Amino acid sequence: MLEAFFAWVENVVTNQDYLKKVIKYTLNYKKYFTNFLLDGRIPLSNNLSEIAVKPVAIT
Repeated sequence: MLEAFFAWVENVVTNQDYLKKVIKYTLNYKKYFTNFLLDGRIPLSNNLSEIAVKPVAIT
């Protein structure tokens, strides 16, 4: 399913600057977006990490 998504993204043509930026970001980070499929221990979000460092960042 992800390969189909990336194939679709590679073929999107648009004049919208924001959409171009999002497409470029998506393609640049394709490797990292698919890493979670290789190792089930990788979390889909970094919420737990952000919560852990929040007390340090606030002080």
